Amino acid sequence: MSTLETENLFCAYNGETVLYDINLRIEPGRFICLLGPNGSGKTTLMRAFCRIIKPVKGVVKLDRRSIQEYHAREVAQKIALVSQSNRLAWPFTVHQIVNMGRFPHRGWVSPLSHEDHSKVEEAIRVTGLWEHRNRIIHTLSGGEAQRAMIARALAQSPRILLLDEPVAHLDLKYKVAVLDLVKKLAVEGLGVVVSLHDLNLAAMYADTMVLLSRGRVYAVGGPRTILTKKNLEAVYETEVVIKENPENGKPLISPVSRWKVSPLKLNMPQ
Repeated sequence: MSTLETENLFCAYNGETVLYDINLRIEPGRFICLLGPNGSGKTTLMRAFCRIIKPVKGVVKLDRRSIQEYHAREVAQKIALVSQSNRLAWPFTVHQIVNMGRFPHRGWVSPLSHEDHSKVEEAIRVTGLWEHRNRIIHTLSGGEAQRAMIARALAQSPRILLLDEPVAHLDLKYKVAVLDLVKKLAVEGLGVVVSLHDLNLAAMYADTMVLLSRGRVYAVGGPRTILTKKNLEAVYETEVVIKENPENGKPLISPVSRWKVSPLKLNMPQ
């Protein structure tokens, strides 16, 4: 199993610093959730984790070695990223898309080996897409298409799986299906990092939460430690009410509306 960690990490876009002094450790078998409002640095941190973005200061370490020392292909063999925008323009089948996950291990033109075929089939089955393996990606539902992207990532045989807002545009059924799958993978030993906006879903699944605010780590801990009224109102600048979920005992968060509704007065004819 692999570990991923950051030490005093700073990242910038166009000369403007967007991540400040990030110190985190991603371990196998943990479901780690990145939380924070838009612009807090979640996507940038995901990209730094897999060497898409080079730090301006500090280091990202993969198995105690700077990730910058690895070849891109080596990184892809250990870390898989499912980004926010993964829909493909070309009409590939599910099977063809998942095959792409083997490219880091065999190159773009080499034929698939027996091991490659086994990994692809396993990824399709694990994500519940075997019956849809020959369907064009554009004919799938949003949840099925997202699971196809996760299957492609799993076919890479990664040690660490990064998912940036994987359920942002899915209905409730598929949000739960995707996160159930990801949680299962974490329980089986994969290191998983997921960014989410839905605090209640995060509370259901996360082992550890990283709350980001304006490019800095505001707090790290379990759901009950992080999802407090004080933390959430400070970071999200919104009043919240927090109760206990009667189903699982986890925090249940509701925002408080500032909208005041006046009684409707109707002028009824006499």
